[in-house]
Amino acid sequence: MNTGQQVQTATQSSIDVVKEEETKEGMMNRWWVQCTRAISSIQRRIYSKTNLRAAMKQRKARLRAADTDKTLISADLYDAMMEVDSDTNLQFLRAPDLGDADEASVETILALLDDGLSIQEIIILAHEPATEFSTHTGRDDDMMFLQFYSLAKGNPNFDQGKLDEQAANRMIGFKNTKEIFVPQPSQTSDIEAQRAQQMEWATILGSGIGVQVPQRDPHMQHFQTLVPAVADHLKIASQMPPIQVPKDLLNAMKLGITHGEAHLQGMLQAGANERQLRRQILQQRDLEKMYNELNQKVVQAEMQAAQMQAMAAQNAGIAGMALPAQGQFAGGPGPSGPMGIPLGANAAHLGLNLPGGAAPPINPFAAAGGAQ
Repeated sequence: MNTGQQVQTATQSSIDVVKEEETKEGMMNRWWVQCTRAISSIQRRIYSKTNLRAAMKQRKARLRAADTDKTLISADLYDAMMEVDSDTNLQFLRAPDLGDADEASVETILALLDDGLSIQEIIILAHEPATEFSTHTGRDDDMMFLQFYSLAKGNPNFDQGKLDEQAANRMIGFKNTKEIFVPQPSQTSDIEAQRAQQMEWATILGSGIGVQVPQRDPHMQHFQTLVPAVADHLKIASQMPPIQVPKDLLNAMKLGITHGEAHLQGMLQAGANERQLRRQILQQRDLEKMYNELNQKVVQAEMQAAQMQAMAAQNAGIAGMALPAQGQFAGGPGPSGPMGIPLGANAAHLGLNLPGGAAPPINPFAAAGGAQ
């Protein structure tokens, strides 16, 4: 140890730092081994044979009480009720005695059984050793990961969603990350996800057939790419006369809105909640509102056009029925000559009738101005 009588060199100082780190690591290793061995011993005692048997009896009693519409209560409480009212057994069921079992341990085992674990799985986990000591733990490990995060961010070779989630776990904790993080499975590149969604929207526009949404799609990137595209087409269609909006375009916009709703459901199924997706849900509702208004205008325009067409056909029919009455002459329609010229009685109104009803001969050169 330096008593201050002489100044240490840089080499001596580095040696002291190394020795301090070795001492610190050794102490941490010793504490960690002792702690993990104690935890291993504790978990074996919690899930002992005695506690497991008592938990199984307790579980069977709960199931029996549920089948008979009764309430399972502790033995002491049941005995006290029975001393006062002998009809207590009609509403309540006495819990089995725990014997030498630990009550808190039995409740823990029952909670694991309710979560779906079997007795065999609990025994296997109880005999698994606790985590061994590793030098890559604690703050040093967090710093190393954050340095790696700055290098791997934006690299398509790494899953960006999982990378962000692990970084958030180290910086704000698991609980806070679970509240605000929206998981995106198999997300490697935002640009690639946007390109894929653009191709899907082009397919919907061109074919008029919906595109399925795989569960492992990067839903957020797809949704943020799809919404502006559908909104732009809705705005263009809204500016057109309703009767001229193509049916194919109207159908494609409806399929696009359905596709966006599927991506929203995918995010919710992946672990996101409605509070986290409030903005996206409002965008989806706006699209649906715009489409419904446009569709209503188109339907009304088609109904008006059909009514006008029916009225026009009706008026044309009435006019056609009136024309023969105006064109008829006395004696009814008679014979006509070349090029539809009336003959006989049919030519009376033209002044062509001759005595005896004969029509004058037609001079073909008179019409052309020639001599007769």
